[in-house]
Amino acid sequence: MDFQEQFFKERIKFIHEARDEKEESFEKLQQQEREKVKQSNPNPSNAEEYRRRADEIEKFIKFQDEEMQAFVAERDKLIKAHEKKMVGMRERHWQE
Repeated sequence: MDFQEQFFKERIKFIHEARDEKEESFEKLQQQEREKVKQSNPNPSNAEEYRRRADEIEKFIKFQDEEMQAFVAERDKLIKAHEKKMVGMRERHWQE
């Protein structure tokens, strides 16, 4: 029984580390995309073009932020649901 519990904990730790690594990679990718958008037109020819480009960059960043907020909210929701299930399983285990 102890061996199974240890194995389970190691697997969970491995999964969490892999998830964290993927999240960091995703954040770096987003930052790179932001930099690409900002640098794609560094010298606009006139004021109108400059404003249009600034608006596009602002919209892109706003969209990216909204997507990240939705991702974090969904992740938190799933973590809380998982924790509730674990508590329920522990309670049933102790009752048995």
